[in-house]
Order: sequence, then structure tokens, then C-alpha cells
Amino acid sequence: MARIHEIFRAIKTQRRPNCSSLAKILEVSAKTIQRDVEYMRYQLSLPIEYDKERHGFYFTEEVTHFPAVHITESELVALLVARKAAEQYANTPFQKPLTEAFQKLTAGLDGQISFNWHEFEQTFDIRPIGVSKQNLAVFEIVAAALRENCELELQYRKLEAKQAELRRIQPYSLICIENQWYLRAWDLVRRDLRTFHFGRISRAKKLPHHFKRPAGFDVNEALLDSIGVFVGTPPEDIVLRFTGWAATIAAERTWHSSQSIRARDDETVELKLKVAVNPEFERWLWSWGDAVEVVSPVTLRDRIRAAHQRAAVRNR
Repeated sequence: MARIHEIFRAIKTQRRPNCSSLAKILEVSAKTIQRDVEYMRYQLSLPIEYDKERHGFYFTEEVTHFPAVHITESELVALLVARKAAEQYANTPFQKPLTEAFQKLTAGLDGQISFNWHEFEQTFDIRPIGVSKQNLAVFEIVAAALRENCELELQYRKLEAKQAELRRIQPYSLICIENQWYLRAWDLVRRDLRTFHFGRISRAKKLPHHFKRPAGFDVNEALLDSIGVFVGTPPEDIVLRFTGWAATIAAERTWHSSQSIRARDDETVELKLKVAVNPEFERWLWSWGDAVEVVSPVTLRDRIRAAHQRAAVRNR
């Protein structure tokens, strides 16, 4: 669409541009320009003809503006939600291309809609909580290494460590879970696939050594048994019972692909899952306070009880 807008402007100036001159300016083939012109003529109903004497395209009648892009109300709302979602990627390498892509998608709407974009977007918002501060320089280096299949040297501090350490890795993929960015990579020293939180990478250096990802690598495969980013723990059958306000929320949402939910006669909700029991899952359980009961396994029930008892002692 951006290219078609350029062609439209060139024809509108009555300079009689042709396929060859437009192809040179827009850095595409003459055949691509010809297809664009045909699209403008037959799909956008623009009155374009070719002047054989002056060897260029022109409009056979006055055209005041680029044709409106006709979209439904639901499509318009979807565009707005996409725009709001893109705002979450401020200060990352995705910000500029997302902004430019949205501008291209909505370029045909300017002046063609009967309401104010600014006023309309005040009725929609996306409010992520606990978003980490992003080191843009680190993000760009890691993203470049991923594109080019280059090894990386990181200065990285583990979750409970006091100091950062040097790590040499082969980056496989980037994932975003609950507005937190993680890097899945092969650790060349530990000889294992590890997860690195972007907020704890203080420095990144792209190395000249290239590598090949394993054939068929799928970042989601390792996360199938987890409710978040923790991996390596075998899944267990878990039964939870929610009461009051928690019963309503638990029943409204999908927490894991393995879940099944059953409403009980006593107005509680029973949630069955098969997931890995790890610190991440336990923190999720703690967030429900006394509104959840761990029915099974007994080992998890005992661990959660002990955690709540320790918290009660600290908060006397």
C-alpha cells in the first residue's frame, strides 16, 4: 500500500511516470509496478490510462484523494486494539516497525471516517502490570544475533545471585510471557538449553561465530507442561478448589491447555490441571490467598501450607 500511494502521488502530479521510471524510484521490478497499476485500476477503480505519446500513466479525470479503504466497525476496533497493543513495545526494536506498519494500514482511512481517532481511542486501553525496563541496546544486539544465527556473550545475573557472570550462548528464540521478555538459548559451557530474563542481562556482545539451530526446534514444546517460563520439572496431576470471588475468576479463564473445570453443588469450583509444580506455579497459587484449597497432591498441599505459615510469622 505504501508503494501504491507513491505511484498515486506520481501520477497525480501529471509527470506521466511509467513502469521503468517508477521501478527505479521504488527499487522494484517493472512487472511489480505494472501489477500495482492494474490493482489500482481494477480494484481501487482509479481512472488510469497510458499515454503512448508521452510514454506514461495519467488520470483521465480529476482525482482529489486516494480511494477510501472500506472496513467494518469490528475491523476498525481490531485496528485500534492492535495499535494499543503495539504501545507495549515502546523502547524495544519492535516499536518503530510496528508504528510504521500501523500508519501504512490506516493511511487510507485519513479523512474518510466520521469520527476523531484521538477521541475514539480514549475508550480503549491495554494496561500491562509489572513490565520490566528494557535495555534497548541489549535488545537490539540479541535480536540481531537471532536473525543472523550468531553466538552471544552475555553478562547475566541469575535470579538469586548477587553478581553477574559471563555466559556464552547460541540464541534460539525470544518469548514474551506476561509482558516479560525471555531468551531461550543453548549455553555452550553448561551444555544445556537455558532461559535468560532480559531484565537481568546487563551487557550483550555479538560474536563472529555462526551456528545452526536444531532441525525442528519449537520454543513452545519445552513450555507445554508449565504455566509460565520455568522448564525441566515433570508435570503432576493437580486438583484445586476455589471459593467465593476466586471461583468466578478461576472459571472464567484458561490457565493451561490441560485444564478441566467443574462447578460443585457447594458453589465452589474445582480446577484440574496437569502441570509442572515449580516456584512459578507456587507463586501463582499464593496469589489466591485463602480462596484456594489444594486438594491434591498432598506434597503440594503441605508445601503451600508451610509457605503461608512462614508468611504469617513475618507479618505479625
